[in-house]
Amino acid sequence: MNAQQLHSLLGQLSGHLVTPTPQQEKEILQLHQALSRSLLPEDIQQLKSSNFVFENSDLFAAERIPSERSAALQSIAEKKTTQVAEPELRVFVREVPVRNPLLHASVPQWAGGAALDHTIGPFANKDGRQFWFDFYRIEKLVALYVQGNPNPVLLFNVRTRLTVTDLNLPPVTDLLPLYHLPSGSIWINSELLASNAPAGTYTGLTIKGGSIALSAAPQLVNGKLTLQPNTVVTVQLQLQQPAAQGADPSSPYGIDARNTMLELPAQLDFHFSGMSSSLDLVAAAQWTTFGQNTTFEWNQNAQPIYDNVLQRVLVPFSCSPASFQVTDCQSPFNRVQGQAPITLGAWGLPAATIDVLHPTPAAGIGGMLVKCDLGLAVEWNGLKGGNLNLKQPCLIAEPGSISLIDLAAGNLFCQQSLDLWKDALNPFGSTVQIQIPSATVFFYQTQVSGFEVLMTLVNADLQIDRPVTVSGQPVAARSKNSVLILAASLALKLVYLFDDNILVDTANLSVQPPVFPQPVALALENALFKVTPVNGCLLFGQLADDFVKVKNGFLFLTFGLFAYLPTLPDPYAADLGFLKFQFRGNRTELAAATRAGGQSI
Repeated sequence: MNAQQLHSLLGQLSGHLVTPTPQQEKEILQLHQALSRSLLPEDIQQLKSSNFVFENSDLFAAERIPSERSAALQSIAEKKTTQVAEPELRVFVREVPVRNPLLHASVPQWAGGAALDHTIGPFANKDGRQFWFDFYRIEKLVALYVQGNPNPVLLFNVRTRLTVTDLNLPPVTDLLPLYHLPSGSIWINSELLASNAPAGTYTGLTIKGGSIALSAAPQLVNGKLTLQPNTVVTVQLQLQQPAAQGADPSSPYGIDARNTMLELPAQLDFHFSGMSSSLDLVAAAQWTTFGQNTTFEWNQNAQPIYDNVLQRVLVPFSCSPASFQVTDCQSPFNRVQGQAPITLGAWGLPAATIDVLHPTPAAGIGGMLVKCDLGLAVEWNGLKGGNLNLKQPCLIAEPGSISLIDLAAGNLFCQQSLDLWKDALNPFGSTVQIQIPSATVFFYQTQVSGFEVLMTLVNADLQIDRPVTVSGQPVAARSKNSVLILAASLALKLVYLFDDNILVDTANLSVQPPVFPQPVALALENALFKVTPVNGCLLFGQLADDFVKVKNGFLFLTFGLFAYLPTLPDPYAADLGFLKFQFRGNRTELAAATRAGGQSI
């Protein structure tokens, strides 16, 4: 990238952050310093996963970035395009309070199983969302290849010297038949552990030490440490379970994670060649989670598999007892209850598509998990109509957290209501009515740090009084399979509801040509125009303690896909494209901003 392209990229990441206090201005300076030391790829999806339609509006144009901020970003861009020093960090902009690869806008694909170095933020963005900037340290690891495979089989630390033969390749070391591993990280090609793992995925483990023994010493081929396909590699690892970090015993949130006792496997031995691979030894494990004690013994008769939903390699374990019962759940946010038979016990190891040229330290050694049949249920604050029944839940315990996942949760009687604004124009108030489908995705995580978050897919009916059509009727905004995220801690309670394809949900695609909703006529100030109905919505806000009232939030509606505006001379109309409601208490403001001249909106 040249300096101008890099300046534009930095502007998308941090140009529209709001810093109302001197302390946050200091944090922005820290952010800029960290960004100047970071690897910044051209693909913004590696830096920030969400991309809403309204982010292409003029409200987020480069010209709207404050001049002082823009100058600081320009300085970073010019420095990075002229410096020769290698980057020290990788960065990702997180949009939710906790990190988990299964949670939207939380962890990038390249950071699954990676250790976080530090976080700066959260910052409020101009649109009201909160952004956390997560930084991961880059380290130098030796890459070991097998002839005929373009991807390394192992990435590891060594005590011997490192040599860089090519800036576009990982470093190499002495050509030895035995490598003694110091404490630190090792990344294993996930296909060695589970044959069905996607090519190019790696499993990171933290180790106390270990060894890599080769039946024949490697050779240096085209700058790579390379083995012949018939070379047998024996890997023995003493694993290092990380301690839970950041526990907050003063918070009622996260108490179930803090009450969890977990002992993960302490030893992993395996061997492989270019033709095959096999586990030799996996140590036992145990946990006490939600009050139940469970012991895990490695099942040598079952093969590890890669689970595409969990994005993990699952090493099968036998469990005792053979069912899971919740006997102690103290969360003030989400109550887990019930008993269910265990259908699978496993050691779940993360698998991610990492950058082998810029690897990061591993975060740990995965977690223990059980998959269950019917019997468990959850109920969170604000949910009405009974429990959400979990049909095929998976419970994962890792150092510092418990996660609960189900792809088929449901209860048609489950509903939730969010109260938005109430003012003189609408004394009865505007609301969002949420319906849980009969089968939906559910994710929940509780952390020792005092954060709890859940995510599910819902149907939403936005019963709002503005904007209105020319006939004076509020526009309809009903979505299907929208993402709902709720988060709770002592400091904040957040709601995040979004859907960017409402027109597809409401269109009739069973006929040819497909039938899409008809345009609606909107009137704003002195402009009259036709647009397609609402195509996207984003609600982000802070919740009151009852988890019903949105006391400080933003609601965006996008009208798009097929409607076009002519070029209008009026500056107000020509700056229109999405409608933003910002509500604080009983005060509601209607603002509009974006491009119009002959472009779709």
